[in-house]
Amino acid sequence: MKAVKLLLGVLFVAVAVYGFGRFFLSELSPGSQDLGPPAVIFSAPPSYAMEEAGELSRTAAARRLAAALASQPEAGKLGIHFTADGAEIYWLVDRGDPAAPQLVERSAGPTGTRLETTWMGALDERLSWAAEHGRFDAPGLPNGESRNLYH
Repeated sequence: MKAVKLLLGVLFVAVAVYGFGRFFLSELSPGSQDLGPPAVIFSAPPSYAMEEAGELSRTAAARRLAAALASQPEAGKLGIHFTADGAEIYWLVDRGDPAAPQLVERSAGPTGTRLETTWMGALDERLSWAAEHGRFDAPGLPNGESRNLYH
């Protein structure tokens, strides 16, 4: 009788160790789970009406974006996608709140770093400054807030 109890005890411990081992290995292995792409997906949100502009200087892109905004005053979300100096750039305008329109630049540099910079308000002033200087940080206006899209 003692031998049967000992054999059942050893069998119970072996099954428990096997079960715990399988559980921990299944947690380490991704198995058939779809983890998605390993990098940041770089594109405009689907709710924006986008103009594809190809290779373009930043000043020319600012003028084209201003013209698109003027020709579509009822459109709430517009943008332009272009490349300049080896960088892929999205400029997105959200006029959903007329008191504080939002301007977003998503850029992917030649090294692959993806940044997003957001400016609030003063849309016309920022676009006219960018049409001359190629950037939205106009004197007298608050600078944009940048963040790395990987973090």
